[in-house]
Amino acid sequence: AGCEPIVCIIQVPRWLSTNKFEKGNNANGLAFSTLAAPTDYEKWGKIIYNIVYHYNVSKKLNVKYFEIWNEPGREYRRSSAEELFKLYKVAAEAALRADPNVKVGGLAFYAWDSEIPERRAYQQTKDFTNSWIYQFIKYASDNKLPLDFLSWHEYYSGPALEDETAVAMIRSWL
Repeated sequence: AGCEPIVCIIQVPRWLSTNKFEKGNNANGLAFSTLAAPTDYEKWGKIIYNIVYHYNVSKKLNVKYFEIWNEPGREYRRSSAEELFKLYKVAAEAALRADPNVKVGGLAFYAWDSEIPERRAYQQTKDFTNSWIYQFIKYASDNKLPLDFLSWHEYYSGPALEDETAVAMIRSWL
């Protein structure tokens, strides 16, 4: 028995955000200004590298899992799918440079079938290829990115599919 901690990296610093001037917070108290893609992906990569290096090289904590982002597509998130997929790419590559033994994944989708707003269509057709998870898996595969795990939150999202069917479908996409 035991547990494995997961470090969840869910925000960019305000000074690096493409949305740095927006006021207010979401329901969890996170500043809207930090819930957007970075203005400089090279700096974002350095931040991720330093986080992983700090935990696993400097402190020798050997954290195995690093989850990148949280609930893309929610109404309080301020970036496109392309921006967030690039955010993941840069973060995953930087994490593995800092410690090649870590496992990276994400994006902690708010539901397995959550849709990308700019690609909205599948709710009427049940074509899940416009879902965040499908598009993220495709992006990771097309760009040969590490994707050691997928994560999502299970809120009730309607009677689209049972959980077992959803998991089987997602596995078929991997």
